[in-house]
Amino acid sequence: MIKKLNVLGIILTALALSACNATTKGTYYKETPVAKIGQAQIVFYSNPKKNAWVGAAKIMDNDTEVGTLINGQFFIYDAAPGKHKIWGNSSLIDTPEEITVEAGKTYYYRYISKYIPYASRTWLKVVDEETAKTELAECCKDGIESK
Repeated sequence: MIKKLNVLGIILTALALSACNATTKGTYYKETPVAKIGQAQIVFYSNPKKNAWVGAAKIMDNDTEVGTLINGQFFIYDAAPGKHKIWGNSSLIDTPEEITVEAGKTYYYRYISKYIPYASRTWLKVVDEETAKTELAECCKDGIESK
């Protein structure tokens, strides 16, 4: 048992160190643009001050990858109105979220992770607009490199 815990500790340390190389780029969030006509917007972000997760996750919508999210980063996804099954496809246990979005509206989802030995979990949590905008302005960059 102790040997397994030592191996787990080495693996977690290696993951944490490799995550140091996964730094966010771009500019900090300022304001969400208006949704495109006939589309909904979903703003995905990961706040490193509230998150144990240190890697990157592919954000999925109905089995289609819509973007990659790094801790400390955000991106905006234009979604068709209707039902969606969204989740972060990471190396952890990911919990999908069933949502319905309306054209012209913006939705905010914070990527969350919780460390549990042998069963670490992630999920997307809906966040109200005011809280999301405050957190985004303090924590998250758009991932677009400045030239």
